[in-house]
Amino acid sequence: MALTPDYDSGPERFRLAGRVTRKYLIGARSLHDHVASKLLNAGASLVLDIGCGEGALSAALPAADVQDEG
Repeated sequence: MALTPDYDSGPERFRLAGRVTRKYLIGARSLHDHVASKLLNAGASLVLDIGCGEGALSAALPAADVQDEG
């Protein structure tokens, strides 16, 4: 049975997915941490996070180094 991608109509499903990922992604690096590292290594100082959801990318970026909007 396929799950429908209903994050827009059921935002709690999106939040649940985030909570489950944080709980069980132990010992692994999150995608947001990986992207933040790539942005910092590229010298990014301003990041526009379109579709920012709960702000995971913003949380992964050090506030002193990068200005982010999303």
